[in-house]
This record gives sequence, C-alpha cells and structure tokens, in this order.
Amino acid sequence: MELKEFSSFQAAYKEYTAKHYDQYISQDEFEALILATPMFLVAQADGHLAPTEISTITEKILSMYNHDEQLPSETETLDSNDFNNFLNDFDQWKDKFLQVLKEYIAQDTEKQRLTLIMMEAVANAHHFNPATAIQLVLNDHTHSDVIDGKEDLTASIKNMSEIEKNTIKQIATQLDLFNNPALSEELSRYN
Repeated sequence: MELKEFSSFQAAYKEYTAKHYDQYISQDEFEALILATPMFLVAQADGHLAPTEISTITEKILSMYNHDEQLPSETETLDSNDFNNFLNDFDQWKDKFLQVLKEYIAQDTEKQRLTLIMMEAVANAHHFNPATAIQLVLNDHTHSDVIDGKEDLTASIKNMSEIEKNTIKQIATQLDLFNNPALSEELSRYN
C-alpha cells in the first residue's frame, strides 16, 4: 500500500494544504516531506542544517527507497524556497508527520531500516560528503565493514554528536523501531 493511500496521509495533506493555501504542494511533494521528516529532525538537532546535503541525501535515499525507479521531478530535490517555507512551521507538523510515517512503516522492516539509514546518513553528512555518508551507513547496515577481523557495526555512528545520536534514538522510539526484533542489532549501537 502506498503512503498516499493511507487515510492519515490524506487527512494530514488536507489539513496542511488548508493552512498553506497560498503555497501549492502536490501529494508527491507532501509524501517526500513526510518520508524525509526524520532526516530534517536529525539535521536540525545540532543546529547545522545544510539544505544541499539534505536535498542530495533525500534524492539518493528516496530513489533507493523506490527501488531505483526515477522519481517524479518535483520530488527529486527540494527547491530551497520550498524547503525554507516548509521549515518555517515544521515544529507544528513534525509529530503529525511522524505519526503518518509510523503507520506507513509499521509492518515493513525494510521501510523501518531505510528510515534508520536515512537518519544516520544525514548525521554523517556533517562529517562526510553526502555520497560517502550514504555509503558509510549502507556498509554499516549490511555489515560489510570488517576491522581487525570482526565486523564494525558502529562505523556510521562514530562521528555523530551525542545530540544527533539522542535525536535518532528519540525518533526511533516515536516510530516504534525499538519494538522490531529485526532491528535490535542496529539499534543496540545507540545504547
């Protein structure tokens, strides 16, 4: 089931567009914003919000999320004006967006894992270029980093600030990721 098919998505979209009637936002754009909400929260956590990094990571992660299918042009990148307009009242909407996302990913471990990957990639983008940040996190989640003969499952979180780590834990809690046994190994790195 696609995100746009959820009644909670349609209700949030109707409420959001009614409040922002002067700025048109398509359902595809709104969907991209909801999917990227955890990334925005992590990016804002330490006060170093870099729209270009988030836009690049959003494009790459969402294309992976859609199994490398080409995304509609309006969701490939976030226009800086649209991005700033969205962030103006983001604090008022973030909990509602997370609730919609929680419902959407609730029964799908891979969607939950991708949400975690997205958050970690943004946290790492402050220390690496976006492509390297994504690859580092993907390597970490596929357990392909081997250091001194054993897997290094903490590579992507070593350079994160404590506030970024705590923000990821808080969002993971809101999205019920800690209740998925399949993610317990990845999430245990934050303890």
